Amino acid sequence: MVRSVRSVAVAALVLVAGGGMWAAAAYAGGPGEPATPSAKAEQAALPRCPVCGVPASWFVKKAADAGPIFFCCPECLKRFEAEPGKYDKEVAAQRELLAKLPKVQVRCPISGRAVDSKMSVEHDGQKVYFCGPGCMEKYRAKPADYAAALADCYTWQTNCPVMGHRIDPTALTVLPTGETIYFCCKGCDKKLLEEPAKYDANLVAQGIRIDWAKVKKASADKEGNPHAEP
Repeated sequence: MVRSVRSVAVAALVLVAGGGMWAAAAYAGGPGEPATPSAKAEQAALPRCPVCGVPASWFVKKAADAGPIFFCCPECLKRFEAEPGKYDKEVAAQRELLAKLPKVQVRCPISGRAVDSKMSVEHDGQKVYFCGPGCMEKYRAKPADYAAALADCYTWQTNCPVMGHRIDPTALTVLPTGETIYFCCKGCDKKLLEEPAKYDANLVAQGIRIDWAKVKKASADKEGNPHAEP
């Protein structure tokens, strides 16, 4: 019995030390709200590509009125666009899973800018955040007009890959390969970029798979051509 308790304690210590404080409860959170620790078993509950069934990428998606649809690669996205009705069942299954996963609103549904935790309104039982009072009033007047935009303003990366804390929508980095990674504070981005291998598992646990070799190459190419597109 003592050995069993000790094993659990050690496992918990390893999880926290590794930055593995991944949220498990289903909620649509906003900036500044506390993160909820969870079991690593939640890692398995990640969306799958509706076309081929392998784990989807948060960075390959198609906007839709009910929210974005995620795919594993651009090729599967093209196959879906050619025959969208063929994958209705798989899309429904993905949406059902996404509804159970934690997410954080990071962009204003009006301007697309980072949200301000002090600017929010209640709608259908949840808080909707904005970048400023002007956008907040536009939404308040006609919320239905921005439903589709709002659905695409969330990230399912809820925790900082470095510290394990709840992300701050204003603390982010866009990798030279195009992926956006969020952090709990400014400064954690440098730690990740300096030692990506150290924190990569914490990204994978949240469904984020980065090819760091490609990132390194793209960064070098950009430095060689400062006028290149990011």
